[in-house]
Parts: sequence; structure tokens; C-alpha cells
Amino acid sequence: AATAGSKSAAMGWWSRQRVQLCMYGGWGLGVGTWAGCYVLWLAQGCVPLLPFVSDFGGGLTGPVFAVGMSSAALLLVPSWCDHYLATDPRLGLG
Repeated sequence: AATAGSKSAAMGWWSRQRVQLCMYGGWGLGVGTWAGCYVLWLAQGCVPLLPFVSDFGGGLTGPVFAVGMSSAALLLVPSWCDHYLATDPRLGLG
């Protein structure tokens, strides 16, 4: 049998705030990481304009890029699951 605490946790998981945090937080963290790594990349003396993604994986930007993009992906995974649940016609939820 479900307890009141587990029901509350389930309602928190399916809350609008959690969905918004995961979606907007993931996108914001990804864009912020990309922009921050670009600034660090320029500070290392690299030529401005279009760097390859692999350029951010080395030097000062390596750890920042790895942690930032991994964190963004972890926030976005629940959003992908939410999208699937909301749009799969076989589930009858959308």
C-alpha cells in the first residue's frame, strides 16, 4: 500500500515545477556551459568564430564542458520521458 509520503513524492515528481526545472534548467545549463566554455576558449588565445565542439574538450574548458554538459543532459532526460508520455497515442495520456 502506498503511504502518504510516497503519494506526496509522486505528486512532486509529476508537478509542473519539476517539469519546468528539468526542461528550462537543462537548456539553460547547456547554453550557459557552451557560452562559458567559448569565453574560456578565447581566453586561451584561440581564434574567434566557429570552434568545433571537440575544441571545448581540452585545456581549461575540458572539465567545465564535461561537467556542464553532463549536468544538462541529466536534467533533460526526464523531459524526454515526459515528452514521450505526453505524445504517445498508445498511452492515452496526451
